[in-house]
Amino acid sequence: MTRNQIFTTLEFVNDTIRVTIGEYYNDKFYVYDVFEESCNGLNNGEIVDDAIVSSTIKQIRDTINLKHDIMIEEVTLSLPSDKVEVLAFTTSSPVTGRNSLICDHDIKEAYNVACKVRHDEDKKIISVVPVEYHLDNGQTMDYAPLRYKSTTFKTLFNVLLLPTSIFERYSSIVTSCNLRVGNYFLDRECLYNGIMEENDVNCAIFNINKFDSSVTLFKRGKFYTSYTYGVGSYSIETELVNKYGVKTSDLDRVTYVLGNAYLNSSNKRPVYKNDSYEAYKYLTQYQIDEIVSEKYTDIISNLLELCKTTFDKNTYDVYMSGKGSCVKNIDKLFTSISECNVTVTSPSYLCLSNPSYIQTVGLIRLNYKKLLESVRIGTEEAVSLDTIETKFDKFILDENELN
Repeated sequence: MTRNQIFTTLEFVNDTIRVTIGEYYNDKFYVYDVFEESCNGLNNGEIVDDAIVSSTIKQIRDTINLKHDIMIEEVTLSLPSDKVEVLAFTTSSPVTGRNSLICDHDIKEAYNVACKVRHDEDKKIISVVPVEYHLDNGQTMDYAPLRYKSTTFKTLFNVLLLPTSIFERYSSIVTSCNLRVGNYFLDRECLYNGIMEENDVNCAIFNINKFDSSVTLFKRGKFYTSYTYGVGSYSIETELVNKYGVKTSDLDRVTYVLGNAYLNSSNKRPVYKNDSYEAYKYLTQYQIDEIVSEKYTDIISNLLELCKTTFDKNTYDVYMSGKGSCVKNIDKLFTSISECNVTVTSPSYLCLSNPSYIQTVGLIRLNYKKLLESVRIGTEEAVSLDTIETKFDKFILDENELN
């Protein structure tokens, strides 16, 4: 990695394409601009027309070049997790460390074996995640047992497989735009890194997107498993349109709340006037709240049902993210259904304050850490800060705590 390295992230979010551009400078990253463009080539977050998606990316690329005089050549790509298959694989590794103490080489060899696990030819290994380590004495650990005495230890890995056709489709679209993929990460890996600064927390993240919702479990920061429910916050908007005739263009003006936020005389006050439907001429906040409560109760209940065999509220920290997490009192509704406390997460950065940008922040952090791994301290690649000045004269985000 060199100083003043421009970074560009690429995400396919719901029905839009998001490109974030910034710069690594002085061991920090700075987000300079975020570009979002709606794309008819995406349907519920899935690519349905490669040509339209490619054209939209080119349009964003040209806009960046025009606005900032930067020609993008490489992107960090976010891949969809909903098609990922988790393959549990156990390796048995002889200990080669001195005095039978497990060393870095032993851990690395176990990882290399897992990376070569046999799998269906139509699947590609995206990530290999160590979950548990078993020592000779029967002890089980969820972190690397370096310097523990053992003759042979077993490691349980989660091998994350993505259909090759999906991976190649994303890659070919990027290539068709005269771009190359520098690094790629699963969107739910990005989700964890966007929420957590620690790398060893057991947590469950309930993410409510526009078209679907998911719960993802992480053990000590490592992807464990995930579940998806095909209903998201858009179901609220659909219901408002169907039941009350609200115009789609007016939905952004409607305030979504939950619980007792409007249990007072003000709940009779109309918040939306509909001239087309005489029977529903005035729509009150109370009527909206009924729909919001019904839809989010359905989403949360179904997610909890999907993960009931693996989610233990006593061993996981619980977080909510995504578009749905900005609804007022969503944490109270979640607690009433699940009987566990939840933390609602949202980025606090100036240009990344929307709850859906949590994954963008995680994608930036993951890429930063990946680049740091490639830095060779003390070589000619380490550029002196005195010889280079930053390209941008102002910054939007200064994230100091990256490691």
